[in-house]
Amino acid sequence: MSNRSKNICKIFVHIISFCFWAHAAATDILNQGDMLRSSDSRVSRNGVFTLRFYNLSMNNWYLSIWYKYDPTKPCWLANRDRPIKNNSGVLLIDEQGNLMMTYTGGVPIKLYSGQSAANINVTAVLQDDGNFVLKKSADDSTGGVTEQILWQSFDSPTDCFLPGMKLGINLKTSQNWSLTSWLTSSVPTRGAFTLEWVPSEHQMILRRRGVKFWSSGVLNKDAFGNLTVSSDIYDFIYSEHSNNHEQYLTYNLVALPSIEEWDNVSSLTLGHDGRITRWSSRRVGFTKVDCDGLRTDSGCERWERPECRSHGEKMERREIYYDNSVVHFEDKNESRSFSDCVDICWNDCTCFGVSNIGNNSVNPGCIFWYGPLKETATGEKGTTCYIIISAPPPKFRGVIMILVIAVAAAIVIGTVLIIFFYFFMRWRRARVEEKFLFELMNEAKELEIEGKKGFKLKVYSVASIMDATNCFSDENKLGEGGYGPVYKGLFDGQEIAIKRLSRSSRQGLVEFKNELIIVAKLQHTNLVQLLGFCIQGEEKMIVYEYMPNKSLDSYIFDQSKRRLFHWNKYFNIIEEIAQGLLYLHKYSRLRIIHRDLKASNILLDKNLSPKISDFGMAKTFTTTQFEANTNRIVGTRGYMPPEYTGRGIFSTKVDVFSFGVLVLEIVSGRRSNSNFNFVRPLNLIGYAWMLWKEDAALELIHPTLRDSCSEDQVLRCINVALLCAEDNPLDRPSMADVISMLTSEGVKLPMPKQPAFCIERRVAEVNSNEDMVAENHSINNVTISVIDGR
Repeated sequence: MSNRSKNICKIFVHIISFCFWAHAAATDILNQGDMLRSSDSRVSRNGVFTLRFYNLSMNNWYLSIWYKYDPTKPCWLANRDRPIKNNSGVLLIDEQGNLMMTYTGGVPIKLYSGQSAANINVTAVLQDDGNFVLKKSADDSTGGVTEQILWQSFDSPTDCFLPGMKLGINLKTSQNWSLTSWLTSSVPTRGAFTLEWVPSEHQMILRRRGVKFWSSGVLNKDAFGNLTVSSDIYDFIYSEHSNNHEQYLTYNLVALPSIEEWDNVSSLTLGHDGRITRWSSRRVGFTKVDCDGLRTDSGCERWERPECRSHGEKMERREIYYDNSVVHFEDKNESRSFSDCVDICWNDCTCFGVSNIGNNSVNPGCIFWYGPLKETATGEKGTTCYIIISAPPPKFRGVIMILVIAVAAAIVIGTVLIIFFYFFMRWRRARVEEKFLFELMNEAKELEIEGKKGFKLKVYSVASIMDATNCFSDENKLGEGGYGPVYKGLFDGQEIAIKRLSRSSRQGLVEFKNELIIVAKLQHTNLVQLLGFCIQGEEKMIVYEYMPNKSLDSYIFDQSKRRLFHWNKYFNIIEEIAQGLLYLHKYSRLRIIHRDLKASNILLDKNLSPKISDFGMAKTFTTTQFEANTNRIVGTRGYMPPEYTGRGIFSTKVDVFSFGVLVLEIVSGRRSNSNFNFVRPLNLIGYAWMLWKEDAALELIHPTLRDSCSEDQVLRCINVALLCAEDNPLDRPSMADVISMLTSEGVKLPMPKQPAFCIERRVAEVNSNEDMVAENHSINNVTISVIDGR
């Protein structure tokens, strides 16, 4: 073969390959003028979902979406109530942009009706999440292309719940997103069960013919108490959303740390029998809802019992045999599911049992049995039937008496054991506390020894502190937080502040020791200085330097005091707080995360220089550690980022987020949880972000600062604050970057993305509080707030 012939062959092969690639790349799209026939299909780009016509039973064809790992049935149907009786179905988008199905001898089934302009392109795409989306695109005035979703299969769910899909209600259109089971395992007509999200109850409700059958339990953090769908590769993370337009539930998947490659799609399917089934690439999982009207555990609801049914009777599946003398009735009502038949039999006092027609679950309808039924012997083949099981016969009186005596004896013994256990735990707790205080005293002595090397930490006696505070007189009381009161004192001519841990304090011994050990080893001009401590009997106190100008919040939120500072002073305070955080995160012996940075924990010395205080909730990291998890979320609402409140993940970026909120408070004079009602309710972060997007960020400045501020410097502060408050912790800058951005004038800063917690939440939060105690603008004013979830 000549070289010319070889080159021609190569060109031909490339052309064929390109055509094949172009065809494969378009298999997820249906364009205007294209036709999807019964022999065609569309496949999502990730290969997980397929759109096609399918003959489910008796030559009934349906346009359906199939999930790759569920071979039993489709996860979505376009025409579940209008099957096409032959294989002539065609899906197309006509010239006006209507999405419809046509077939021989019938009226077209329109999925979407609309009139589109001639220059608008309408396409339908099967996305990687299983959503079949009809959208239009058109050229805009800037030369770009805008897209608008006209219709999507996720808005018309059948019996399958996929990640990203919504269960709930559209408040503007009154559209309800809920699941409805099939009539039988092979008939997709609407069955007996519906699964819906009830926003007012914060839980999913399963109903049978409108009657409450089962509930998932209230959504707590990101899971339900009565819905456990186990997986060996990922966790199901549920979240509820509520705004002026929608109230809905959705979920996504988070891979376990040990899994490197996984398919981030799974399906939850509502079966015709009320069971919820999980399908994924690894295995099938079931959440059984075997509610029989008697149980009230696991979310089951008790049903009204007919008078003819005793409390011990119930329906159970059995193998039975019968002869011609047994009366039975065959009900071929095609609108009834087998669950409906069971309910009819249960409420019919003459019914002994019920079974499927043909002894299978394929056909609708059922057989009611009205004669005594006998169970088959072992090994014999019979008919599967749900029959009425009678209550067990009563026991003899003597047996009942023995049981009563045994129960009474068990109660007495149990009471004795409980009392013994109570006193044992009190003794053990006392021993543990005694041991803990012994260890704390040893560490305190070590600190005192180290004090000779530069710490200068002093151990005070109770008598000396009482003398310094005039026996803790009310005149010397500066304020009170969750830990207990704070007093002013005078010791050897030096003013001091004494933080006294009360017996009822939520700040326990661990937090006391944590604050004592951490602060003792910190040496920075913008951190409060620890002078000493006192541990004597039940008294536990920490002694700090006295801050005569109280806390920062007493200035930025007080209209009269705010006028005392010009913008340059506030900017210096912002920069010095950043320097203090940089020292904690980078230059101290251990990487320290404060976890409760806020205006009331920034104290001002006699020169009005800020000092960060309250390290009771602080966490220490080694220099090689960057983040950790905790089940105990502490801090103050409005200052904590989403990864910490939602999943307990904390790092130095928790303090960075709090710093960003604090800067916005200083600039605006408004608290972080202030409400700004526009189209939708916004908090301070959301308000700042809205102004930033509209190029009106200077409107955030408090009126008392407008005459003294540098607009460029204020805009730089707002820009940095929004960068610190971003949703993803990886997108937030470090404190070293923050200081560089604040002080490098003329250098262009990165544009912020949409921050976390823009919208003021209206959904009730579980175990969440504002500050646990009232704030008094005073020395060492500390709030320890515990919040679960976002």
